[in-house]
Amino acid sequence: MQFDQRQADAATSEINTLLCPMLDLAIADKRKAEYDATRGSGEGDVAKNRIGAGYIGVPCVRDLGFRYHRFPKEARDTGANPGELQRHAAAGHWTENATLDWLGLVGMNIITVALNDHGNEITDQWGKPKQIGWKDGKDPETGQYRLAGEVDGVIIGVDDPHLASLIKPPCIWESKKATDKKWKKFAKEKVRGADPVYFGQVQVNMGYLGVMQTLFSMLNLDTMKFYFELIPFDQRHAQDLVDRGVGVFQTSSPYDLPRLGRSEDDLVCKFCDYRTQCWHGETNTVHVTSQLFNPNTMEDPPF
Repeated sequence: MQFDQRQADAATSEINTLLCPMLDLAIADKRKAEYDATRGSGEGDVAKNRIGAGYIGVPCVRDLGFRYHRFPKEARDTGANPGELQRHAAAGHWTENATLDWLGLVGMNIITVALNDHGNEITDQWGKPKQIGWKDGKDPETGQYRLAGEVDGVIIGVDDPHLASLIKPPCIWESKKATDKKWKKFAKEKVRGADPVYFGQVQVNMGYLGVMQTLFSMLNLDTMKFYFELIPFDQRHAQDLVDRGVGVFQTSSPYDLPRLGRSEDDLVCKFCDYRTQCWHGETNTVHVTSQLFNPNTMEDPPF
């Protein structure tokens, strides 16, 4: 059977048209099924409606409310589809595992899962290794926690004397990956200036775990260069974020919360996953500058 370049080009085009969407759907469906059967099930210690450390630092508190009240994310004309997003997440895990191995080569001892008194891994209710983390904000009705966070690892030892004088165990380790453009932004502005979400994540995690430092690592996927940053604990910033989260718990709808943007075309709104629902939904609250709350229904975290 003859198969020439013209036929190969036509087949290549058709394979891409068929196979890429098939993979995107299959990957997204598989991940959704796994999530729905575990953390998304609403069973266990952590509530289905919750706020995670990974996004507690979003600039807009109404955005946080949409997430907590589990409003559906909106499809956008631009950006990655669900299958592509899952591959990004998987690439983050690959990068994290590789970085963990490489740091071990230079004598950094990092634990990534919870251990019992005998040094054995603790598993969760679904039989998977339990990540090091914390939870708080019990729902008075269900007894489940509505605020939770996990870390990539905790540095418990550093062999190199010079590094050991700078990195003081226990020190949280947070691993990220980035394109060259994003990597350069972090190297120039540091985590606090480059991304309030990442900065909020490490601050709240440090507060609840009682750790004073985080070693932030970011691998440039274009050049394979690393950026490392040692981040100190900022008690006020962490407490402010927790207070804001507790304020979200006290709402019945995200529309009870103020939004950050002054118009639908503001940059903070333009790329929001809830833009249409926020601006054309149930109610539109006027913009206010203060987005912090003074909670009185939750025990003080161990800051």
